[in-house]
Amino acid sequence: MWCKNFGNFTKINLMKVLYISRLFTGLEQSVIDQKWNPTGVPTIFRLLENLEKECDELNIVFTIKDRSFNLFLKDCKMNLGPFSKKIMILSNKQYIFFISKKIQKLFLEFRHTIYLFKTILICKPDLIYFDHANIWSGALISRVFKAPTIFRVMGIYPIMRSAIHSNNLRSKILKWLYNSPFKAVICTQDGSGIEKWLTKAIRPGIIVHKLINGVPDFRNKKFKNYNKIKDLITITFIGKIEHSKGAEQFIESGIMAIEKTLIRLKFVVIGSGSLRDNLIQKVVNKGYKKYFNFIERVPNKNIIDFLLETDIYISLNRYGNLSNSNLEAIAAKKCMIIPDSQPSLGIDLIIDEMLSKNAVIRVKSPDDLEGIANAIVFLSENSSKREQINNEINKVSIKLKSWKHRIKEEIDILNSIVMKSV
Repeated sequence: MWCKNFGNFTKINLMKVLYISRLFTGLEQSVIDQKWNPTGVPTIFRLLENLEKECDELNIVFTIKDRSFNLFLKDCKMNLGPFSKKIMILSNKQYIFFISKKIQKLFLEFRHTIYLFKTILICKPDLIYFDHANIWSGALISRVFKAPTIFRVMGIYPIMRSAIHSNNLRSKILKWLYNSPFKAVICTQDGSGIEKWLTKAIRPGIIVHKLINGVPDFRNKKFKNYNKIKDLITITFIGKIEHSKGAEQFIESGIMAIEKTLIRLKFVVIGSGSLRDNLIQKVVNKGYKKYFNFIERVPNKNIIDFLLETDIYISLNRYGNLSNSNLEAIAAKKCMIIPDSQPSLGIDLIIDEMLSKNAVIRVKSPDDLEGIANAIVFLSENSSKREQINNEINKVSIKLKSWKHRIKEEIDILNSIVMKSV
């Protein structure tokens, strides 16, 4: 195995990568349509697209863990987008129905793990890359096979945080899995308090890379002039329509803001999720349908079109507010409303470092409906304040990495790991 410079990346000859990831919402429609057009998770799809170019062989396995996703009744392979090899979809099909859901979950993990073990024995990868949804399989792989394993952490969620503080059986198992001999951990710095978790969960001595995601390279580009309606303020929410993202609070505070001001407001909600239908019905029942525009899926490349028309961008994520969409809003120099940081959990402390008090409007929490509504009204009625915030956030915007730079950074890490393992 040897390296050479190849364009903007370092090409590794004879490198085989096995990429294991859950089927993210942002990739579901691409798989359903069998047409590569991701609507989210740019960290994933951009890395995959570049690995396809840089590796001699890329094997992709998407696993389905969610029992509510029933479009694939059995495992299957499919041709998809730019990838030369067929992508494997491991379904969530259950074969035993008379046992508890917890036992069914164990059988599902066992079935997925057996398939992955067989795949490794057949394709003999030089590098194995897996996410948290596949921690059961990935941890066992790292303990059984010699090929270097990369544990990819896409932020910290409550179940991960509670596992390192609890002593029930599930938590003990998770702690053992987290303490596996991975070659490295690559963690997205998304404001979810990754530092405290990594220190307690990951085996000492394992190299950890903490990376902030990139943004589309549109900051210096010229766009067409949008025909914004005069005296109409557009407030945008982008993300899963779930409780964890503060989706209900966005709608409820939006309705309160409409009732507090004479300024014409328009609320754009981009995303899918379990609360979507209920929230649409809520605005209809309350007579506010004309103020809200719900858009379920938007290709990632088109998000900028909505941001350019946005006056106020709101993020109410309970677990961290440095998501891809928020970074894109910063890059687009948008006036933002976000919750205060949570020092006890380490949540959004990175944002405190990145953004000055003059660059963003803070509210007490995602549940501070009065505070959110008042912030919307204040910013809607004060164009000079919006302009001031836009100018302040531009100081941060110009420092963000492009996706080209960000993906190169990760591929360089992978290259280094493979070379050291030769």
